[in-house]
Amino acid sequence: IIYENGLLTTGSTRGNGIIGENITNNIKTLKNVPDNIKSNNNSLIDIRGEVYCPLDQFHNFNKERESQGLQPYSNPRNTASGSLRQLDPEITANRPLDIFIYAIATNNGIHEYQTHSETLDWLKTQGFSINEHRKVVTSVMEISDYYAYWTEMRNSLNYDTDGIVIKVNSYQKQSILGSVAREPRWAIAYKYPAKTEITKLIQIGINVGRTGSLNPFAELEPITIGGVTVKNATLHNYDDILKKDIRVNDFVYIRRSGHVIPQILGPVLERRTGNEQIFTMPTKCPACTSQIYKYSDDVNYYCINSECPDQFENHIIHFVSKNCMDIRGLGEETIRSLIRSNLLNTPADLYELTFDQVIALEGFKQISTNNLLASIQDSKQRPLYSLISALGIKFVGSEVSSILSRNINNIFDLFEMKESELTTFPGIGEKIALSICSYFSNQNNRYQITRFNRLGLNTDSNNIEKQSNSLLGLTFVITGRLANHTRSDFESIINSNGGKVTNNVSSVTNYLITGEDPGSKLVKAKELDVKIITEQELLEML
Repeated sequence: IIYENGLLTTGSTRGNGIIGENITNNIKTLKNVPDNIKSNNNSLIDIRGEVYCPLDQFHNFNKERESQGLQPYSNPRNTASGSLRQLDPEITANRPLDIFIYAIATNNGIHEYQTHSETLDWLKTQGFSINEHRKVVTSVMEISDYYAYWTEMRNSLNYDTDGIVIKVNSYQKQSILGSVAREPRWAIAYKYPAKTEITKLIQIGINVGRTGSLNPFAELEPITIGGVTVKNATLHNYDDILKKDIRVNDFVYIRRSGHVIPQILGPVLERRTGNEQIFTMPTKCPACTSQIYKYSDDVNYYCINSECPDQFENHIIHFVSKNCMDIRGLGEETIRSLIRSNLLNTPADLYELTFDQVIALEGFKQISTNNLLASIQDSKQRPLYSLISALGIKFVGSEVSSILSRNINNIFDLFEMKESELTTFPGIGEKIALSICSYFSNQNNRYQITRFNRLGLNTDSNNIEKQSNSLLGLTFVITGRLANHTRSDFESIINSNGGKVTNNVSSVTNYLITGEDPGSKLVKAKELDVKIITEQELLEML
């Protein structure tokens, strides 16, 4: 949450750590986020926090939905996340949301404190909600006692929590400790033990993933774990089911892995009655009845029908996701509605949707319709690696997509590339190269990409970096709003030329790259006599 000259100007999600979503209007609906704070002229402050659903309000909200004949929401975590990303602020305002503020990331001209605890105290005076259970301790024993206390008492809280965070209080010591990649050495999360419960496995079902993989899951007798009702759990793959000897009608040990994903640990053998049934994988796809196939080097089974309806739905969900084309407001229900209405038969159809088509969908009004169409248009300018990742090529995630993008001029270069050429790229082996070649040799896939280009999607890499060792051994920090490139652009440039990017200025920092409103990192760089350069000066170093 950014305040400029004391006024709230920007609210955004964490996103991928570099680019998030603009949720300013939604943030302004939260009662514990003030519209203005005390400030000096030309001040800028970047405040970090987490929005959550208080448990009592969440349960009341679900009761109200059920009384209206609506489906209740599954858990507070997803409800908070989904509510905050709504296109219509009025919807967010009617959701039971609250917020805890836990840090200041950038501070320029408002206050200067020496410790994290003093900063939190100051934030509280400005009207922010700060967790009342925070505590300053002076020994490891006190940390251990604090952890043990909340391990036992966490269920007394009006919100879900999966652990505590331990931070070094002194900012000076935080600076000395620094960070490794994006992980600060001065803070660590200490998770509570996952709760294990017993329930009955009623049936084993199959989901068809976007790549055609058949993913088994357990249908369970509903059980509450950590305040969340669990009805389904992952079973990973068929080999894992056999290894754990999990059977239909078994009583099983279950826990929420990371307090998020329900996971079956194994059967309760002493409760077997003889009525348990050994599970076998189907021979045909449950979605389209096509024959399934198993590759010799893969534990998964696959439906290889490219027109399988379940594959397509999951492919679209992947295509619009945050790490791909990042289309806000296009949730799973909306995707299903578009498919049922025969408006969405390929990913490219998204870019030909009209106002009249979208507003006719359930739950859409004028503002949300305009916002969705604007989000679809904005996604056309995503970098090439986002589009490559969105295609859903087997073994090609965001990292491989980034490698490909840095080594080609445009996506059409991949149409003619051979496996031997692809394996010369760092990080791409024979299996990945074969998958890429197979994808781009398919005429339907080529047509889709040509259509993307015709509809105005960015298909060029826009590479501006040179591959060299000109920055070898140098450490950079980036601060402020960059004018001509994104932070991810510069991270790629620096890494590709032998340098390293860190988050905090320290004694080992060689250069600080500054944009507009650089904040406290600039002050720190001057104190440590770190050389300060502009975007253009970095490019001139290559």
